[in-house]
Amino acid sequence: MSGMRILFVAWYPPPFDARSRAATEHVRALRAEGHHVEVLSPEPSAAHHHDVLGSWLSVGRMIRRFRRFDRVVVTDELLTPPLRAALRAARSVVPWRAPAVPLEPASESDSVWPSDRDAVMVEIRARAAPNPTNEPADATAGELSARMRRVPPLVLPFPASARPGASTVKRIVRRLTGWQVDPIVARMNQMRATLIDEFETLERRDDR
Repeated sequence: MSGMRILFVAWYPPPFDARSRAATEHVRALRAEGHHVEVLSPEPSAAHHHDVLGSWLSVGRMIRRFRRFDRVVVTDELLTPPLRAALRAARSVVPWRAPAVPLEPASESDSVWPSDRDAVMVEIRARAAPNPTNEPADATAGELSARMRRVPPLVLPFPASARPGASTVKRIVRRLTGWQVDPIVARMNQMRATLIDEFETLERRDDR
């Protein structure tokens, strides 16, 4: 069936990383089939719409938006409980998973990357430093982009609490501080995507 109105719920550039590029290619493929496609992302981007998909306060808006489309295609990693509840109002729901990015097999020397930004930067500088041994520098350069892809994008935790009333307070604080926190999160994810692109560029040069 062609000519459908499709809403694609996914991460969308910027930042430009493997996940957002895959989403862009999928949108192009759907449009090439003759569908009208719009994109809903969980944060401000080049998408047509964005919303806090993990907030119950967004359920009403998502329901109204989903009802305007013939089909909702949603990235499975974004399926939070509020989004699942809103999807019940959609006419048709199709899960979508970005193609897996092939990673190099982990070596025994691989370690779990820290989640703290400063610690990540220290680790990057340490691994990018000149090798004091006679081992070729590109022996480890080829693993940098793969290791960076293992670092998940920064996502703010859902404002929930087991304490009575605390969840409401957290949601209010989250909304009041969003203007200040959201740009920092977006910039951090943009920095992650830029580092991956730079490492991949270095790898392509080394393979020439």
